[in-house]
Amino acid sequence: MPGWKAMETDLNVGEYAKRVCREIGWPYSGNLTLLCDCITSLAYARGLDVWGGFISLMQAIEWAKEQEIRLDRWFFQDGKYSEITSPDVAPSCEPWHFSRGDRSEKKP
Repeated sequence: MPGWKAMETDLNVGEYAKRVCREIGWPYSGNLTLLCDCITSLAYARGLDVWGGFISLMQAIEWAKEQEIRLDRWFFQDGKYSEITSPDVAPSCEPWHFSRGDRSEKKP
């Protein structure tokens, strides 16, 4: 995905959503709102600005392509983009658990 990491960092979320559309070959019509929601959702959930949400989404798209995961509307609508990890990361043998109170990581 040449060039997406070098995009300006002070654009509005709609401009970043347009870049995502161009990258995956989608028309703007009917898709910008969904992609804006994905970017802002990632930004909010991870405590990032809009630029950080965009970078997170584009990284997920890149990893999905490397893993030959289909990038359809459901990938974005169901939030699968937030679950994708680098293909270089092996799955953990020991799951981490989170307590409901302080949400700190604890091993079983």
